[in-house]
Amino acid sequence: MRKYVICLKAGIQSMMEYRLDFMLNSISIFFVVAMQIYMWKAMYSQRNQLFSYTYHQMLMYTVLASLVSRVTMVDLGVAGTIKSGDLSMFLIKPANYFMQTVCNCLGRQTISGAIILFLISNVLLFFRFYFGIQITIANCLLMLFTMFLGFWINVLLSFMISMAAFWYSEVGNLFSTVYIVQLLLSGGIFPLSIFGNSFETVSEWLPFLYTIQFPVNIITNKLSVYEIGSGILMQLMWIGVSACIGYSFWKRGLRRYMAVGG
Repeated sequence: MRKYVICLKAGIQSMMEYRLDFMLNSISIFFVVAMQIYMWKAMYSQRNQLFSYTYHQMLMYTVLASLVSRVTMVDLGVAGTIKSGDLSMFLIKPANYFMQTVCNCLGRQTISGAIILFLISNVLLFFRFYFGIQITIANCLLMLFTMFLGFWINVLLSFMISMAAFWYSEVGNLFSTVYIVQLLLSGGIFPLSIFGNSFETVSEWLPFLYTIQFPVNIITNKLSVYEIGSGILMQLMWIGVSACIGYSFWKRGLRRYMAVGG
């Protein structure tokens, strides 16, 4: 267990080393949110409800989705490790490579996650007292729990997609494409309801929606108790499916890596 704690601390140190980069990324959130708020203000100027969201619900969704995405969307960096050949260094260590990587990722997310959670709490208080949106402690706890599950979905998806590096020498463009698709299908830019009911229904069977839109819709009171329960079950299902597929790809890719790398 101590070796994984060391990986966690290394992740925290890495985050502190690049704190300027984190600050600049954090500032960029406000510009993106400001542009979206300006757009929604124009679209709601002639109506009170749009895409099943009121104006205040849409504003709240826009701000929270931008913040939640900074917590749940991660890149483990596994593909780069495989491509550079540094994976061999990790394989000879008496520790599980996946656990090392996840602990390092958790370390990098610790400080940024704490700051984002602080911002989320202030956003909730603002909308609660200034716009009268009902926010309960139960919904806040459910949001945190589903954000945690959404984080693990993205961790496992990132690991699974990284396995492509065993077969392809360049996967940078693949990750860029997947990131854009993932951000769109998770509701990180707009609520999926703007694409129509059919698109949203199909998205409910994919893992992406459960990483951003699902936790945010809990706090904006868009979901019933049944929908929250079924959503959590879908999150758990996708965690299990992603873990199994990722492990299968890892075992196959590792045999190929060992055969090529010697």
